Amino acid sequence: MYFAKHVTCLLLVGSLFGCATTDNPTTQPQRVYGPTVTMGSGSARTWFLGDTQGNPASIGLTLSKGALDNLPTTLPETAYMLALPDEATSKTPYKHVMIDWNPNGHEPDNIYTMPHFDFHFYTQPMTETMAIPAYTATTAAKFDNVPGSAYMHADYAKGPGAYP
Repeated sequence: MYFAKHVTCLLLVGSLFGCATTDNPTTQPQRVYGPTVTMGSGSARTWFLGDTQGNPASIGLTLSKGALDNLPTTLPETAYMLALPDEATSKTPYKHVMIDWNPNGHEPDNIYTMPHFDFHFYTQPMTETMAIPAYTATTAAKFDNVPGSAYMHADYAKGPGAYP
């Protein structure tokens, strides 16, 4: 009986070693994070998840627990610019992400006029996005210069002030 218990224990311990993974960690899907950006009382950051060959499986962003606390409550809206990890920019068309916090919403009325976030995934470099000026009386002519109605979707609505 004493011998049988020890043999059983040895077999159990041996089987535990047999359960140890021998997979190379580089053959496992890898999540890579972009830089952290302060948001509210927390942070936000992007990530890239590659499959076992490093091909894109998904990209996204993660907000920490405090990110939704103490956000600005007045206009203008706040844009949080987040860089994507190099793995994402080299293997997907996306270059960066913008989280746009709208504390008072925006037009059209009664649709988007509640506080909310807009999430934008950009295919152009962040420097180009940041170079786009605000829509003002001075820049309106450039923003409103669109192709003729024959080339536009019937439901197309121009920017600010375009909604009833």
